[in-house]
Amino acid sequence: MNQGGKNVIVYAGDNNYAMMTGVSIYSLLKNNMDTDMLIYIFSHAMTEKNKKNFELIAKQFGKKIIIKEMPDVDILSGKNLQIGNWAKSTYLRLFASKLLPKEYNRVLWVDGDTLVVDDVSELFKVDIEQYACAAVIDSASGFKLVHGFKKSEPYFNAGVLLINMEYWRENCICEKFLAEISRRKGHSIDSDQSYINCLLKGHIKILNPQYNVMYRWYLAADDYTKYLKMVGYQSCEVYDEVTIKNGIQNAKIYHYAGTNNFRPWFKGCQHPAGKVWLEYLRQTPWKDYVFKEAECQKEANKFQQIVRQYRSLRHKIICSFWATRLLYVRCKFGFWLKNIG
Repeated sequence: MNQGGKNVIVYAGDNNYAMMTGVSIYSLLKNNMDTDMLIYIFSHAMTEKNKKNFELIAKQFGKKIIIKEMPDVDILSGKNLQIGNWAKSTYLRLFASKLLPKEYNRVLWVDGDTLVVDDVSELFKVDIEQYACAAVIDSASGFKLVHGFKKSEPYFNAGVLLINMEYWRENCICEKFLAEISRRKGHSIDSDQSYINCLLKGHIKILNPQYNVMYRWYLAADDYTKYLKMVGYQSCEVYDEVTIKNGIQNAKIYHYAGTNNFRPWFKGCQHPAGKVWLEYLRQTPWKDYVFKEAECQKEANKFQQIVRQYRSLRHKIICSFWATRLLYVRCKFGFWLKNIG
């Protein structure tokens, strides 16, 4: 993953995520000072002040940062993408092989709601020569169930994605994403993760959960059996209890995904590693950030909707029959479900 030996890390976001992205970048650089890095940011109309803050952080650690205005993903995809509660910037990683310089062999694409708390140089050395990318298995099964994945087929979280750019170019992955976006008419069940999991199925290498520690891993560490029942996994579909506990104890990257009460930039954060994020915030140009109350997400959170639905008898029946699931997705999301792999 290099350009002149540099490890390339990519972020994308708008002003709503500028502060979180800044904290993530600061944590990355502070804990990897001996690793040669190039930070690449796709900005969606961020203010000049936020851009300047990114540059100040990079300068503090003697690293280079490139900030480019994000292209319109609707124009890129040729469709009006239906994003729901997600930012359109999340779709940008589908076009990584088209948007980034060709000399980049591999890149680490990281969501802004992450915190890098340790040296991640070993992640850059992971062998993905025969894979499209590497990622951590998602901590819940809701979207996997809807997509109809088999128990032997893992469903991944794209918040930390090690991308094999050469594989994507040689196998025309971007073109395949575009074709599927067109077939779905811009719709998705799980934003860009749906496309990544369905089209790259069988070609994603499993990373240790320490590289994407989500709050549900803590639930699994406290009571593994209860965790499996709550999120809808069987033990063969996800990491074993020991691996999850070791992943938390040796965490490299925290990922504050989920509802607002598990995000430390809101008041009353319940994430076990929320205070760690606050420590890094205080060391950044955004240290005077005014915290907001976590709004009740009610019906806005699609994952919570799906989990509630699949706990009902009606949706258990839907999950039991592939044809019924296909019809459900067609009626609710507007396209016929198809796992390509």
